[in-house]
Amino acid sequence: MKKYINCLLIIFVCIFVNCMINIVYAIDKDNYNNLNKYEKILYEGFINHKDDLKKGEYPIIYQNELNEVFADEDMFVGINLNNYLKNALEAFKKDNPDIEIKGYNKLKIWGYCDDELCMVFVGPSENITDEDEFIKKIDDDVEYIGNDKILELNKFFYLQLNDFEKAVYSQLFLNIDKLKSGELSFSISGNTSNSNTLKNAVSVAVEAFKRDNPEIFYIYNYSYSYNEKKVVIDIKSLFTTQEEADKAIQQVEKKKDSIINQLKGSDISKLWQIHDYLANEKKQSEDLNKNIPINTLYSAIFGKSNSEGYSMAFKYLLNSIGIKCEIMDGTYKKNNWKWNAVYINNNWYICDIGCDASVIWEGEAVSWYSMNGLNECLLDHNIDTSLFEYPQIIRYSQKQKNNYGYKNEGDIIYSHIILDSGEEGIYIVGIENNGQESVKIPSKINGEKVIAIRYDAFSYLTNLKKVELSENLKTIGSTAFIGCKNLNSINIPKSVTKIVENSFKGCDNICLLVYNNSYGLNYARENKNKYSIIDKKQNLGDVNEDNKVTLADCTKILAHVKKTKLLTEEEQKRADVNKDGKVTLADYTKVLAHVKKTKLLE
Repeated sequence: MKKYINCLLIIFVCIFVNCMINIVYAIDKDNYNNLNKYEKILYEGFINHKDDLKKGEYPIIYQNELNEVFADEDMFVGINLNNYLKNALEAFKKDNPDIEIKGYNKLKIWGYCDDELCMVFVGPSENITDEDEFIKKIDDDVEYIGNDKILELNKFFYLQLNDFEKAVYSQLFLNIDKLKSGELSFSISGNTSNSNTLKNAVSVAVEAFKRDNPEIFYIYNYSYSYNEKKVVIDIKSLFTTQEEADKAIQQVEKKKDSIINQLKGSDISKLWQIHDYLANEKKQSEDLNKNIPINTLYSAIFGKSNSEGYSMAFKYLLNSIGIKCEIMDGTYKKNNWKWNAVYINNNWYICDIGCDASVIWEGEAVSWYSMNGLNECLLDHNIDTSLFEYPQIIRYSQKQKNNYGYKNEGDIIYSHIILDSGEEGIYIVGIENNGQESVKIPSKINGEKVIAIRYDAFSYLTNLKKVELSENLKTIGSTAFIGCKNLNSINIPKSVTKIVENSFKGCDNICLLVYNNSYGLNYARENKNKYSIIDKKQNLGDVNEDNKVTLADCTKILAHVKKTKLLTEEEQKRADVNKDGKVTLADYTKVLAHVKKTKLLE
């Protein structure tokens, strides 16, 4: 008996040591340590099933281990699970180059969660061509997983579909790899007695799939045929070969990674950077596929697009960094249109890149319709609910206090901006009262720095005579004060580093109040604007402000005395060396004595 117990203890110790080795083996790896908590759970599953990975025996099952993903991440579970799988697999491969993962490039992640059970599965989708077969494969491994057994559960549009539409959607997802090489055909059993209902159901399912999965941008068109028992659906791709599809997909993923890697700051800051890229970035590569239509995320990411393409790309990029974003359908000024609803800081906001992309301002944000409360958007956008419904909070939200579109601070209209430097702050859009004679721009609004003035912000305000700017301002936009013919003075703070062309065009009487050794001073001199130096020390006798007193200054004073060429008011102050309030021969004599060094000025 004692011998038997000893044997059991030895076996137990061996099992325990083996488990500990596996755990330490995983946790001690550098790439493992860089994963988030959900990715680590997936990684540890790979360690525990490394023999299955080598043999290609799938799925790997996680039972009640990833509940928090479903609880924390709402409708974006599917998107994030796929990102977690990708990161976990890459880390595992780097940490464990000796462990082969059969079917590595074709692994997908499934998920279902309710109050009783949470199941997540990892395995290749290529072997699952029929939804019933997929369900049976899962049911062979677990006793119960619930009624809904479709990949990427909790998709916004998927959840609105009926059973037939969900079946079409699921077949698209399960067979999407086949679509890359030209055409996908599959059949769905069901009631096919009403052709109009059937046509609408297929259309709704395909459109829901495209909106939930904008990265699948290569669905070109679809058709269907039917008999009494089933429907056969044919989906055509933009591509004719797998190689062509993979190349375009890799280009999109590479560009996405490049964009995301350059993002910095808060979620709002990142959102604006993505907004600006899509609205303003027009760089193209010679290697691009020119046959891809303009209404795709591919065209929006690499060049010009339309409202559909921009909305797809915006959703794709925001979802990739964990920000909720949905595509909305309707009309804009009676044109068919698509835009986005973004959920951020506990509120929904409109972003319409299609509108914003039509205006470019020196590479900086132009947000006619972005990050406004929904009621502002609905003034000229009409939502179409014929295919899909939108939550009431999206459709009819009241104006939020933390609206990120245009807002007012007194008479000043402002919004938010990200400068090329990455600095985030307020930019001035204009003023409500166009009849004002003077305007003072604050250094901060609601605690945020005012860093820019938008193009055309104060254009053609003919009553405007004086503008007072504050420190923190960095940029004055093109034509910001164009046509302000009665504008006499405006100070240019030391903080200003950019004044765009034609900012003061038509301001014939303007005097720029600038500082020594500042961008504003250099700008005034280069553009031949009248200016006055605010902080200069009175260098008596230095009429031409070249930091020395020479015969040139004497000549200017003498010309003024003879009235052949009068000095400006500022020049007269420097020429009045005896400080009697006027420029006379006495001043000329004193300056000349200084130049000859017979009697230096004090």
